[in-house]
Amino acid sequence: MARPPAASTQAARSHASPLPRKGEVTSVSSSDARVRAEAFRAGFDMASISACDGETAQFSPPPAAVSAWYLSTMHFKLVDQFLELTDTSAVAIKNVTAAEEYLQDHFPGFPVLPGVFMIEALTQAARAVLEKRGLARMVLGEVKALRYGSFVRPGETLRVEVSLEKMKEDGSFVFKAQGTVQKGLVGVDATVETAVSGRLILRPLRNQAVGATPDQKGASSPMGAEV
Repeated sequence: MARPPAASTQAARSHASPLPRKGEVTSVSSSDARVRAEAFRAGFDMASISACDGETAQFSPPPAAVSAWYLSTMHFKLVDQFLELTDTSAVAIKNVTAAEEYLQDHFPGFPVLPGVFMIEALTQAARAVLEKRGLARMVLGEVKALRYGSFVRPGETLRVEVSLEKMKEDGSFVFKAQGTVQKGLVGVDATVETAVSGRLILRPLRNQAVGATPDQKGASSPMGAEV
């Protein structure tokens, strides 16, 4: 069978890909959970894709076609309640229910909380700690020593715990983070298992647009809206 022309292959990929290629684009809603999950898997900088909930990241220029789900929104609050919250640590919970939109295809017949959403829950808890210190608009810059363990399924609760370890010279903050899930009924062979653990590094939001380019004076000239 003859191979399709390179141009046709490239066009097919642009229609099939859930994310714009680097250098291509559209406006992507940061409240779209699937966009952020796919962005993470594709290796995009999460801080660039989404500075904070409800805002928009810009890529340029627009792709030929955008999947319909780009236009939809999903609930993206991964912390339901804080059990403890100080300026150095936090304990919070996320109740996973079958009504979560992203469970419809993760995975068919075996719904589980996506690992990237566990990281987001830890990040939201860590961000709340920094907000207690008067630090707003902090974004996830890096995740280290990341480990996944047990699945978190509908009907179960992810318990997230974060503790501030240190502040770095560049203004970023290092958190020790862990998410656990209880398996089994309370008092009936119940066990607490680790679902995710690692270290999060949150940094201040850089005051420039995604894709900004230096102008002649060395300042940033945004190509899109600020994030």
